[in-house]
Amino acid sequence: MILNRTVDPTATIVSLADAKDHLRVDDVIEDFYISGLISAADVAIEEMTGRPILTQTWAMAMNGASGKVYLPKLPVQSVSSIAYFDRDNAAQTAVVSDFYLFKDEGKAWLEPKPNVVWPQTYDREDAITITFVAGYTTIPASLRHAAMMLVAHWYERREAAGEAAQEIPFAVQSLVGLHRVGWVAA
Repeated sequence: MILNRTVDPTATIVSLADAKDHLRVDDVIEDFYISGLISAADVAIEEMTGRPILTQTWAMAMNGASGKVYLPKLPVQSVSSIAYFDRDNAAQTAVVSDFYLFKDEGKAWLEPKPNVVWPQTYDREDAITITFVAGYTTIPASLRHAAMMLVAHWYERREAAGEAAQEIPFAVQSLVGLHRVGWVAA
């Protein structure tokens, strides 16, 4: 399987205005720096959860398909296209509405509707490419709060090392951990 993000997020988990309110910063002098912290927090939280938090588009290419095809980036919002190379190695497009998209926060898969099958394809690693949109439509409050706490932590501790350098606060790890892929409650 080949997996590539084709469209990056255009928003952030928290806005500059919300972050500045949280930090109690009133002037514009630090806006560029705070915006950078927000972007870094977005990346960190996506890495810690193992999920796309913000709306983004992914392309998953594979050698072929049969039955259910699981989508690896969750939560999935929609499927944009299904492209494939037919047995003659010619580019084709399947009709997305011929497939069911089953999804929740923990899993998502495509499955052909009755009397529909996955197309027969040429033998190549990218024989079928499914393009889909992933990320939360509404970002959970716990992730928004974790992002603000992380921005505040970094804002107050600007050194890369030394006495002020600390690990990511436990509260941030706990809030983010609630949404981590593979997380199971005790």
